[in-house]
Amino acid sequence: MKPNYRPYFPLVLLIAVFSVLLSPACSRKESAESGAQPVPPSNSPTFRALAAGGFHACALKSTGDITCWGSNAFGQLGHGTRSDSAKPDEVTDIHTATSVSAGETHTCAIVSNGVVVCWGFNRFGQLGTETVDSSPNAIRVGSFTDGAAVAAGGNHSCALLRTGTISCWGYNEFGQLGNGAASRLSGPVAVKEVENATAVTAGATHTCALIVDGKILCWGNNSAGQLGTGKPDNSSVPAPVPGITNARSVSAGDSHTCAVLSTGKVLCWGSNATGQLGNGSMENSPSPVEVSGIANAVTVASGKFHTCAVLSDHGASCWGSNRTGQLGVKSEDYFRTPVSAEGVTTAAAVAAGERFTCLLLSDGSVKCFGAL
Repeated sequence: MKPNYRPYFPLVLLIAVFSVLLSPACSRKESAESGAQPVPPSNSPTFRALAAGGFHACALKSTGDITCWGSNAFGQLGHGTRSDSAKPDEVTDIHTATSVSAGETHTCAIVSNGVVVCWGFNRFGQLGTETVDSSPNAIRVGSFTDGAAVAAGGNHSCALLRTGTISCWGYNEFGQLGNGAASRLSGPVAVKEVENATAVTAGATHTCALIVDGKILCWGNNSAGQLGTGKPDNSSVPAPVPGITNARSVSAGDSHTCAVLSTGKVLCWGSNATGQLGNGSMENSPSPVEVSGIANAVTVASGKFHTCAVLSDHGASCWGSNRTGQLGVKSEDYFRTPVSAEGVTTAAAVAAGERFTCLLLSDGSVKCFGAL
């Protein structure tokens, strides 16, 4: 996620399983360095979705409640305070959520009747309000009543509407709101020329959408090639990613983007400084390149310097930086090609933050590794 504002949060190594029966798996070294583990309430219901931000994470419960943990300097945990939390706590007054997304220092959700709400840092209008005051409590964005999914990026946010259109708000210096303009900040605006979208994802300063026909559109900052157009230019309107016609999921990281194809292969493009494109090199690519050795991916998540995919056999493969263990293996190294996350056999979904990864397991529990 966008590193404009990097609030300090004590290093917490996340090697734990979030479930009714917590199963921490910390080595002695990790336990000494990490302090308290993020432990959910013992009576937690199962989780059904995950969101990973810069230095915080959230999980959507089967009940419609949301729980968040990590850095909270700007109220991005939604607890009504600005105190950091090493364990998950429920977001205040949200009990009917259907979608959640964590940005660099803010969080957004869709609640009942398609209403969009956001909380946390708001200097650039990413909460969608008329002011730029940050909020530790959820506040409503505009008058939306048809929100289907939400995406929180570096300092901007977007909502996929039930009509298949997309609206975005917040920081827009690079055109990441997709309305044809490039301004410092903006309230909710309609993304141009997007119809029949089925998903939206927000990176640090770019945004991408998956279209019903399997194509991908991206817009915003293209300094590292994260739009996938093969050209160096930024774009304030959606631009198609050439050659992709069969995508089934897409994820925007800090400055790179990855997509899973209907064949199970994964393509990535953009920044590759730590091997996060997974093609065996460390050179940026303005066009999609195939991730080595993966042919059975189900979904993918792009973090800041790493990427992870859930596979059809319920394993997880990750690549890129592993300096804090965010790939799920012990070596503190860069991996230019995928490695299997250790001990993962029941993965169903994945979320990647700045220096950590969380997996939703098939029993509704959550396993995280890396560092907040």
